[in-house]
Amino acid sequence: MAAAYKPEGGPFSIGGAYEESKDSVNGAAAKTWTFGGAYTWNLTRFSASYIVDQNDAGFSNFANGPFTTPVLAALKYTDFSRRRMILGRITQQVGNQWHFAANVWRTLQDGKTKAKDGSAWQYQLALPTTTSRAAPTSIWKRITRSIAAT
Repeated sequence: MAAAYKPEGGPFSIGGAYEESKDSVNGAAAKTWTFGGAYTWNLTRFSASYIVDQNDAGFSNFANGPFTTPVLAALKYTDFSRRRMILGRITQQVGNQWHFAANVWRTLQDGKTKAKDGSAWQYQLALPTTTSRAAPTSIWKRITRSIAAT
């Protein structure tokens, strides 16, 4: 379930979503919810969002979905009972061909065991460019820095 609102011609937009999935074997829940918003001023956009992923203790797989138990384990998706992310972004458009983005996000994780608790900061600068006016494919050049702490 999701909802979004952007007044026509207005500089603000907001939105939110909620999803609940069930473990295919034991019915344990995996819940996700998020909300965020953006403000655009001339050719600059500021945005922020908050995401929560929360898994019941018994959650381990989506047997009928795109991720098997080994894939979820490799992604560390079954390591946490709750993971929260706070994200911020500033995007600046320069002409019709370029825009620059600076992203920052904070991840806080409550592990299913104390050893799997943790947190991290991540930063990213991105420069996408359209390579041709006729073919609007983008090339992304990224610089990402991650700092993990437990």
